[in-house]
Amino acid sequence: MKRIYMITMVAVGMMVGMTVTAYAAKDVFSAGEAAINDFKVFFIAISTAALAVALGIAHLMKTFSGGNVQKIEFANKLTSGSIIGWTLVNGVGLIANTIAKYLN
Repeated sequence: MKRIYMITMVAVGMMVGMTVTAYAAKDVFSAGEAAINDFKVFFIAISTAALAVALGIAHLMKTFSGGNVQKIEFANKLTSGSIIGWTLVNGVGLIANTIAKYLN
């Protein structure tokens, strides 16, 4: 029960922390673009922190594996999967911006 409560509180805290107040401005689209850019920066920071944690765990697994081949292979899979996932997640913005140029 405590775990679900903590996960919910973290999710709500992230939503509240990323909230941007939009007032009746001359250009509503600029406020929307600013909110999206703020989200991108936050998302990149969170994904980079998650990558660092995953790589740290993989390194510790390799260090303390005691020669166990299964643990070493899992640490290698965790390392490669983390790097590939981080690249894909952060590359989506680049891909979308490249495609958007040709759609206008």
